Amino acid sequence: MVTSYLSEAREFCKRGDLPAAEQLIIRFAREKLDLDCQSAALRPDGYSLNSLNGVLTLGTPFKGETQVFFKYHQEEDESKGVAEYYNSKLLEEAQLPVDVPLAARSITGEQILLYRVRTDARFADVCRNLEHGKPAGFTFEEAVEAQRELDRAVGAKYLETLHLAPRLQPAGEALHQLFFYRLVAGESQSPQPPGGRLKSFYIDQNFAFPGLAEPLPWERLAALRWRINGRLYRDSLGTLFAAANEVMAPANLPDPCPAVVGHGDAHNANVWLERGATENRLVYFDPAFAGAHLPALLAEIKATFHNIFAHPDWLYHPDDAATQRQASVRVDGEVLDVEIDWEPTPLRRAFLASKAELVWRPLLQRLAELQPGFASSDWERYVRLALFCCPTLVMNLRAGADRHNPTTSAIGLAIAVMCGSPAVEGGGLIGDFLTEVAP
Repeated sequence: MVTSYLSEAREFCKRGDLPAAEQLIIRFAREKLDLDCQSAALRPDGYSLNSLNGVLTLGTPFKGETQVFFKYHQEEDESKGVAEYYNSKLLEEAQLPVDVPLAARSITGEQILLYRVRTDARFADVCRNLEHGKPAGFTFEEAVEAQRELDRAVGAKYLETLHLAPRLQPAGEALHQLFFYRLVAGESQSPQPPGGRLKSFYIDQNFAFPGLAEPLPWERLAALRWRINGRLYRDSLGTLFAAANEVMAPANLPDPCPAVVGHGDAHNANVWLERGATENRLVYFDPAFAGAHLPALLAEIKATFHNIFAHPDWLYHPDDAATQRQASVRVDGEVLDVEIDWEPTPLRRAFLASKAELVWRPLLQRLAELQPGFASSDWERYVRLALFCCPTLVMNLRAGADRHNPTTSAIGLAIAVMCGSPAVEGGGLIGDFLTEVAP
């Protein structure tokens, strides 16, 4: 990765040295952005897994503002083709609700967005507070209705912009950075030997789970099938990662490929909740992976997984989840028998119902009309593997490697398997959802 003030600041922040990180950001603002930056205040949180955000205070105003909100996103290898890094104008022109930045810098390794400072709440914080019975500023009903209004707008926009694009266009979208390019090393769009986060997070590592006397080596864990709360799933972790490498490869998209305009990475920490006089509104920001030709089946994956199945707490706040959730694991021959007490909260179930009704079912139905034979194709496999990639590649789920502990490691990998693999006898939370939205 290109070394820059921003990448160094991210490393300092990961180590907990916020003052050092803030000094680097001040230097960056002065030297690279030509801003009269007096101070920088970072806002680290559990959601910004690959980014930093905060507020710059300026001596000389910039576009009339003496304070600006900044956010930047970085992957391990900035050379992996994020050509159109920020696409807020694209979303604005598509009439999707988006906070347009005051300025953006797109030089490799120095990508950053500057916004007016908002007092609105991030939707992620509102939802978590509601789930924990804390003051949220909004009611359960208001949160669900705001989500439904956004889903209604997004679902309609997908149908409006759905088109058949030459494969090179959707294959070149930055959104693949969050999926295929985390599985491999290099820039090829074709399936590759394991690399990237898959290799650094999991391969040749040992995995500690509650109930096991000794950690499981990756070679053993990768070969085991999973029985989760009594339900046996077809595929092992090794099988799922290998399938994702093949199925998620941009080179293997259909030609032409159904594509849409969308944000692509609309997890709720990238969404403001505005209080309106007559109605509330969700507003996107940080559209780093937005595009005009997003593969239609990939466009809503991140929002579906990260706003629903990643909660309550286990992915973003594993320390809290370790005291609130339970998991037990034992090896039964060639099966990993896992018991977890995780289930979506009523809020997340309401979000899932909204996604099914207003986004997924209409989109899949239109795809079936657009492409004869679609209903009998393997669209479900693609969606499952994309959902599987969300938790396994966004954060290292191995206990002790980063934020996760044995309990949340077992929960997280179990949920990933539930997403990626059909159950042997059918059903399950994800299976029922996919059956509900099938054309």
